[in-house]
Amino acid sequence: KDNQESRALNQEVASTLKEMFDSQIRQGLKGIAIHPLQTAAILSVQNKNWSEAESQYRQLLALLEEQLGPEDPSVGQASYMLGTMLLFQQKFGAADALKRAIGILERQHGSEHDALASPLALLVLASGIDGRTDEAERYFEHCRSIREKSGTLNSPDFVGIAKKHVQFLRKANREEAAKKVEAMLSRSASTEGEISTN
Repeated sequence: KDNQESRALNQEVASTLKEMFDSQIRQGLKGIAIHPLQTAAILSVQNKNWSEAESQYRQLLALLEEQLGPEDPSVGQASYMLGTMLLFQQKFGAADALKRAIGILERQHGSEHDALASPLALLVLASGIDGRTDEAERYFEHCRSIREKSGTLNSPDFVGIAKKHVQFLRKANREEAAKKVEAMLSRSASTEGEISTN
């Protein structure tokens, strides 16, 4: 019951924030309007209302671009969240939004920065869902390289992405590539086991 009440409260707060955002836009207060919209989008994500969050992140992205410029880190974050919302709904455009976020991150931090790992992992999923296995494989290798350097190959999120990637590869009749990923996971797990027993 508490969870239902919490979700209802979140929805009410999100609705109020959306009204505040609309009012501030009508008054020409675009810079101020960013904050209620951002908070409303976060609440929509917490409520797992993906379509509402998608709409809010689209608005937020346009507003941030206009106010801060297309290369601002906030634009990259909003693009990442938009891509995530599209991916949750398995909608077209997720890969494009994620690629944009990755491009901004790469220009800010370089192509091997840890911050790229999560959007790259989601891009593996988006590309695989779209049947673009070659692209998914390229993004997976980039993500794997970053994870390997940071020592996080065994993190549950990466292992989950790797297993899903294996499914995409097998669906595309890429058995050799699928076995290569499985072998990497196996080596990584055995190395982790050796480290924890020493």
